[in-house]
Amino acid sequence: MIKYRAVVLLPLVLAITPQCYCQPLWDLEKNVDCVGSGTVPGKWYPVKADDESACQAAATQNNVSIFSFNYKSKHCYLRQDGVWQTVPNDHTMCGCIYQGPGVVHGCPVPAPPPPPPAPAKGFKHVSITSPTPQAPLTRGTPAGAGIQSTFYFLPIRNVGPAVLTTFNVATSTWGNLSIPADSGVMSMFNGVSFASVADTTNNFLVVSGGGTNAVVAYNLGTGNWTHLPGLQHKIANSCSMGCDGLWYTMTGDMVKDGAAESALSFKPANRQIYAYNLSSGQAMQNNGEKTRGGAGCACGERAGVVFFAGGFSDAGVTSGVEVWRFPLARRGEPKLDMGNKKRDMGGVGCGGWAVFAGGDDGKTQYNSVEVWNTVLNISDPSTLAPRVFKLAKPLVRPKLGCLAGRYAIVGGGLSGAAPNADVYVFDTAAQPSPGSVLPFVATLNTSGVVALAAASSAANATAIGFFDGATLDMISLA
Repeated sequence: MIKYRAVVLLPLVLAITPQCYCQPLWDLEKNVDCVGSGTVPGKWYPVKADDESACQAAATQNNVSIFSFNYKSKHCYLRQDGVWQTVPNDHTMCGCIYQGPGVVHGCPVPAPPPPPPAPAKGFKHVSITSPTPQAPLTRGTPAGAGIQSTFYFLPIRNVGPAVLTTFNVATSTWGNLSIPADSGVMSMFNGVSFASVADTTNNFLVVSGGGTNAVVAYNLGTGNWTHLPGLQHKIANSCSMGCDGLWYTMTGDMVKDGAAESALSFKPANRQIYAYNLSSGQAMQNNGEKTRGGAGCACGERAGVVFFAGGFSDAGVTSGVEVWRFPLARRGEPKLDMGNKKRDMGGVGCGGWAVFAGGDDGKTQYNSVEVWNTVLNISDPSTLAPRVFKLAKPLVRPKLGCLAGRYAIVGGGLSGAAPNADVYVFDTAAQPSPGSVLPFVATLNTSGVVALAAASSAANATAIGFFDGATLDMISLA
């Protein structure tokens, strides 16, 4: 007799774990107040930082889902009743949790970030690791320069090996150049300026300022370091450049050295523009309009003029632009204006245009790019106003270089408080419409603030190098 066993088939139940929003996600709303003048449950919370991130951290730490931060007073208020209501206010911002523990009813959900832009066509980006890496910096102003086929980068710090890091673009080889102790270069790292100059006889690298009044030149042909006539004052953060075979700079941030110098700091005779003939050792100077701490500079290579834009002077940050022509005579050169007062800009002469980008005024960081044709017609007011373009984000102390005599490359610097890794391009020969955002080229693989150098290869194809001490990112034509 066959026995049958009854089998009960049960429905298959799959255990589905719901998505876990275990971390609160914050929406940040600028120019609104979510506390108001009335009494709402909450408390003022002391924060040490001068930005909203410290207030948001305090709210998270105290399990509060709404906070308000006042940019003027630096006060942080943690609202505890979970009610989201706002009124306009131009000096406060608010945050609320839109997803996760403590979610606030009515908290706006921020728009998703835009997809990364497609790189502009026609450019090649290559990253190379240094065989002798230095730890990158998250702040500061690393300095680089290029001449012929080689990049030259000052040490990232004034401690460690006293050598310039070099990279030959034509042969793709690394090297170094010793910095002798008696040059004084290793004590010039407080806002140092570094530039290359090619005259009809020699090629030079020039280190200047950096908290001193020194001008030190290295002759690439002879291998000699030379102290040239010093500047009038100890300065930092001064822009310098090679232009038409001469080396130019202006008085930057003056480094005080006692009451006597402080008393003279802002007299017209101390707002100097300098031009040096490095082969002959001749040093020339004249009274400028302003001191130019943090200014951008550009060589008008087709017109024999130099531009110094923005910067800090005795009257504060300026929007003015000085234009000079050798032998340091105004010769009717106009005084130009950017529109926004700012310092810590980047500048370059490229394709017959003077290009300036970024900057800040101590409160606001700028994403504007101001461009002038270097052949100015002072009888035509339209040539005196800049063409204005935009970067995708504000940048402070960006680095600019001219690629192939046509493309102004913009990258590096800081975006907010973080090193910027995005690179943009301004095509001087095929300019976009005024007000346009400049095309994106590449994202650097560097992790810190970068120096920039520009060089020509043996095949006459140019390259721009960004270097943070460990990684070199090169931008060239494809």
